[in-house]
Amino acid sequence: MRISRQNLKRIIESFLVEDNKKMWVCPKCGHKHEKKPSKKCSNCGHPYDDKFQNKSWLKPKDVKSESAFGKLYEQAKNFVCPTATQDLSVNTANRDRAIKLDWIIYGPLNVELPGKYWEKIAKKWKTSPEAAKESNCGNCVAFDRSPKMVDECIPAITTEPVADEFGVLGYCWMHHFKCHSARTCNTWAAGGPIKTDASSTEWFERNKEGALKKDPIDPNVYKDDTSQELE
Repeated sequence: MRISRQNLKRIIESFLVEDNKKMWVCPKCGHKHEKKPSKKCSNCGHPYDDKFQNKSWLKPKDVKSESAFGKLYEQAKNFVCPTATQDLSVNTANRDRAIKLDWIIYGPLNVELPGKYWEKIAKKWKTSPEAAKESNCGNCVAFDRSPKMVDECIPAITTEPVADEFGVLGYCWMHHFKCHSARTCNTWAAGGPIKTDASSTEWFERNKEGALKKDPIDPNVYKDDTSQELE
């Protein structure tokens, strides 16, 4: 697969933006600081610049090595849109699997008329429906809204608008389907969304086997009853 100059430029720019956002990480508790700590970790109080079990503070680097760009280029060359963004049947099957499985429970199916979905998931999370709504796909660590995903992959084929009054579509790297930012599921994890092509490429490298699978995760989600004889 060849990568265009435009895409490479965008991915490298994305990589640079992401690098500028690198944080100071405490070696003791792993807490990330957006600004250089003046004296100590704001989470655990570990002194800044002191090691912990021979581990030093991780600090942003001003210059990226040429090898890092080379690695990024190689990853970018191999990036392919996930199957679910190109194949409606795979996307629908993977989405419906996420709706049906008790350990996922993706929803609500109708964002405008959620029924008791938020009460149900709030009870499972032991919180209020209002708090549960704040933990949605839109801020999940696996929700991909990178430029490449939004501009090239998601619009390929979709049964609903890429954006509506409630939110936007993104790609879920956990369950491999296009999910809506206003919905959620039991496997929600803080830290998102994915906003850069560099991060998207990293997720692709870790999950490409599932993302490029030509068949649904569970091929038995749908049972064709059209061949059964009517009695």
